[in-house]
Amino acid sequence: MKAVLGVLIALQMATSVLAQTPAGTPSVTPPRSPTYPTPVAQKSDPALEQLARTYETAFNKGDAKALTALYAADALRLTPMGQLLTGRAAIEQDYLTNFAGPSKGTKLQLHPGKTQTVTADVALIEGTYEVTGGTAQVKGRYLNTVVKQAGQWRLVSVVAVPDQTPAR
Repeated sequence: MKAVLGVLIALQMATSVLAQTPAGTPSVTPPRSPTYPTPVAQKSDPALEQLARTYETAFNKGDAKALTALYAADALRLTPMGQLLTGRAAIEQDYLTNFAGPSKGTKLQLHPGKTQTVTADVALIEGTYEVTGGTAQVKGRYLNTVVKQAGQWRLVSVVAVPDQTPAR
């Protein structure tokens, strides 16, 4: 009973202290800097979410042209095998070769993770991927840099890193 009475007295005291705080007192906000981020949840840009869905759909159809259209003209792509491709023509040729060979009939699942907006026209997107249906399943992580060009998000840098099985 004494514990309940103590809690009630503490609540009454806290309420009276809060009631004495002037209504116009500004609240304290943490400084905005890269080393002290503000803990505000960012809403994801629906256009960025659509980019991932469009990429996944085009891949699952084996549509190299549709995939390549998502890239900027001078894009870079680091393949899961470690090959660096530069420009749409090289990227398209790689997709064509893979869809006719080792990636024929495969399906891609993207699992976007964190999106970091660098500027209004530049964002970094990280996540995981899984390719199934081919000769071997491939899982890994990706990091994409995207820029807004003529109102459309375009991939300018795509890095895919497959998971490694640790040596025993």
